[in-house]
Amino acid sequence: MRLRAVRILSFGCIGAEGCEVEIDRIVVLIGPNNVGKSTILDAYEAFASIGSPQPKSRFRNEGIGVPITIEGVFTDLTDEDRGTIGSKWEHEDHRYGQCIRVKWEWTSPDEKGTKYSWDPVTKAWGKGGVGGWDTLIASRIPAPLRVKPTDDPATTEAQIVEILTAAVKTSLKADEGRAAAVREHLIKLTAELATEIDAQLKDTTTRIASRLASVFPGYNVEFTPEVGKFEPEKIIGAGSYIKVQGVGDPLLPLAQQGAGVRRTFLWSAIGALADLDLSMERPPLLLTGSVFS
Repeated sequence: MRLRAVRILSFGCIGAEGCEVEIDRIVVLIGPNNVGKSTILDAYEAFASIGSPQPKSRFRNEGIGVPITIEGVFTDLTDEDRGTIGSKWEHEDHRYGQCIRVKWEWTSPDEKGTKYSWDPVTKAWGKGGVGGWDTLIASRIPAPLRVKPTDDPATTEAQIVEILTAAVKTSLKADEGRAAAVREHLIKLTAELATEIDAQLKDTTTRIASRLASVFPGYNVEFTPEVGKFEPEKIIGAGSYIKVQGVGDPLLPLAQQGAGVRRTFLWSAIGALADLDLSMERPPLLLTGSVFS
């Protein structure tokens, strides 16, 4: 199942006429300043929050008379999805084909929203609805990754690294080949180390036990070393960074490049990733607007 479209009503500068955005592998919002690009990004994050309370500033003209409504259209349901939420909610849409529709509605600031599901039998929205939805949607909605024009270079680089390494980490988790063999070898080495230091551990715990027993007679102490879990996907950590080399220049971190290079690199990375068939548990949806000045 994947999110195919988001419909936004009475959110920020978006009025009751609403705004619909189709969700693809890349979504680019283009337009003049102050037309609502950032508002659409805010609305997507609100929908992805699974009904988290919204501040007064998110309500249309900061009024509370008209509720915020954000609807998601989901297509490509699998048998596993149907088994979780039930098949009764699936219906034919003239634009998106077989789908289900779920919306969140906020009537008051700083209060959790209410979930509604479209019932194709009654042809009406019903409160609640699809079973197991909150858990399922958390893994089906692309994770929002916000890139702001005002972000400092280090922040932008960290977000790009997150995109570039996400698919690799997912692949490593599922790997049954070389990574698995290395993991098993490291676990074995850790166990051997624990054996070698066993004598020192016993001496230390004996001393501790003796002191403890002077206050609580008969008490003993034993330390059982736990072999740590080796997770190869965590090898690619927060210390990763990107280097770019200009003509006649040495390789330098992306954060040290000019704004034009950083912005062009960002779009180049997005385009390259869109061309790849990346297998990811929860693909990120890059949220960005007004990147070029």
